[in-house]
Amino acid sequence: MAQAITILAADRDLKTVKATVGAELSPAEFDHFAHMCRQWRLDPLRKQIYAIVYKGKTRRVTYITGIDGYRAIADRTGCYRPGERTVERDQSERDPDTNPHGIVSATATVWKHSQGEWHSYTETVDWQEYAPLKEVWENNKPTGRYKLDTSGQWGKMGATMLKKCAEAQALRRGWPDDFSGLYVEDEMYRANDDDMIDITPTEQAERAAASDRASRIGITGPTIGIDFCDGDGVIPIAVGQLGDRVLAWMRDQSPEKVAVFSKQNAATLRQFWAEDADAALTIKQAIEAAQQEEAA
Repeated sequence: MAQAITILAADRDLKTVKATVGAELSPAEFDHFAHMCRQWRLDPLRKQIYAIVYKGKTRRVTYITGIDGYRAIADRTGCYRPGERTVERDQSERDPDTNPHGIVSATATVWKHSQGEWHSYTETVDWQEYAPLKEVWENNKPTGRYKLDTSGQWGKMGATMLKKCAEAQALRRGWPDDFSGLYVEDEMYRANDDDMIDITPTEQAERAAASDRASRIGITGPTIGIDFCDGDGVIPIAVGQLGDRVLAWMRDQSPEKVAVFSKQNAATLRQFWAEDADAALTIKQAIEAAQQEEAA
């Protein structure tokens, strides 16, 4: 239990988390986040846990960890052992755009010791439910066609990613109290990201530093830190100017450079959506046009 006490026990740790990982959280949300970190014995400063803020019609916060964090929590109960994980494939389901490896589903089993014997918990998850499929746009209009988002690991390691989702579901069913409100990151790729802001330690540290630089050079009002991939790092830009600045920058860039920019600033652009949906949509359409130009 000593470890549970030391996580975020020092004032300096709480201050660091509030300035970085918790920068988007309200005071009440931050208090709850700190409580959850202590309860799950996961350290946000070691990137074991972070949060996703949804700023849609109803604001909500979801806590995220990796599958190793899930396993560690289960192992601490003293009644867990891992089980088998399998993947079902069907070449008739193979589609170069949405399912390049023909993966149908993944199944995972975990074991829990209770009342003197071991009980198995098995869950199966489908590719179509969890794979990050993004709608394709043409001429600034949705086409109704979808393509697998390969910016992460789903394009290279789709089977591994889906098995993690199945294992997380099995662990959550076996230990519902221990995992209440906590999700593994691989489950969130399919979440509706139009109103989502990822809060990762690195990104939030950069945003905090950008805000500090903005105040020093006299920029007032809300700002968003953006990285134009020119070696200068994250710079603060007033929210009202961000759309025009990004579009002006993109006009002089190659599709390859725009792709790097989009990946580097994915969380920032989702945050901007919550501030100015119209301008964010224009940027999104410009990025997709560049992606189509690169693919042509």
